[in-house]
Amino acid sequence: MKKGFTLVELLITMTLVAVISLIISSVFISGYRTFNDEISNARIQANSQTILDRIITETKNGMLIEASNNGFTTGTNTIIIQVPAINHDKQIQYSGTSMLFDRIIYFYADSKIHRIVYADPSSTRYNTNGIDKILSTNVLELSFSYDPSAEAATLVTATVTTGDRVNGKTKQITLTGKARLRNHI
Repeated sequence: MKKGFTLVELLITMTLVAVISLIISSVFISGYRTFNDEISNARIQANSQTILDRIITETKNGMLIEASNNGFTTGTNTIIIQVPAINHDKQIQYSGTSMLFDRIIYFYADSKIHRIVYADPSSTRYNTNGIDKILSTNVLELSFSYDPSAEAATLVTATVTTGDRVNGKTKQITLTGKARLRNHI
């Protein structure tokens, strides 16, 4: 009686093991890529939503959209929001009977979203006065539209499109938000 396997039996077994291993590894790799895609989508979405929420909140707190300030001009890719200056107790600042204002500028340049604050010296925002803070990179678009116009805006629509390369593919997400300025109901 012979003990052991023939060469043909051994080759068939090795082929079956290789095919099964290939199937299992392809399912694993596909699942891993899907997982990475979803993580990337969630990261891009969260980043875009955070920036859009900040722009919308500050626009809602705005009294008006200024035409120009410190070399910036309100337009399709730039917004200058005039907001009340506030103190450490979150109280609006006045000089006599006149309300004091800060200017918050958002603009898009070189695939980045920038935020600059020009604040009244009595405002809590003064500690970041004139500092160009980059809020996000890998931005494909930041755009604003004004209703009825930039000069007389009561409603601002902001659109943020961000993207990233994942597994050789470009993923992009576009979010849009609207804000009515506080002095317009």
